[in-house]
Amino acid sequence: MSPALTFGWYIWIRHRRGLTILGGCWLAVIVLGRSLPVASFDIPVVGTLLGILLMASCLAFTWLLGIFSFNVDARLEARKSGFPARLWHLPLRTTALVGWPMLWGTAVLALVSLSLAWGLKPLFQLGWDWDPSLGWLALMPVVVLACMQALIWSPFPLPWIRTILLTVQRGFR
Repeated sequence: MSPALTFGWYIWIRHRRGLTILGGCWLAVIVLGRSLPVASFDIPVVGTLLGILLMASCLAFTWLLGIFSFNVDARLEARKSGFPARLWHLPLRTTALVGWPMLWGTAVLALVSLSLAWGLKPLFQLGWDWDPSLGWLALMPVVVLACMQALIWSPFPLPWIRTILLTVQRGFR
């Protein structure tokens, strides 16, 4: 099995239930966002609906960031790297060990943010009179994922530094 499929399987098999539920919910949101007659709704109703969907999406994106940075199993207050030690035994170069989870996470987060922006575009235009730029919406979660992966997978000389840096990074979002 290729390294790309190995990492894809590793992430999928550990989180398949949650990813399936999340994919189904996002698909329903996209279908509803594109098929509902939004023009017949009141502006406050659309704004409230859009706010609820955005809050749920932010929580889901946070969970996805944790999955693709292997943050679920990592001890953030420890000095050692948060990268799973069991994966170091794979006969792969460091670029493959780090690159494939980064690529999977980048692809999933970019596709999800692009599809959500496309699916909710009518609600954005009616509720907030805002036309989201698809490029920025696809790039933003990818950059946050890369920063989180770099901070979590790097070893630090003192304990708790990683937690402080992650808190500072989350404050800049």
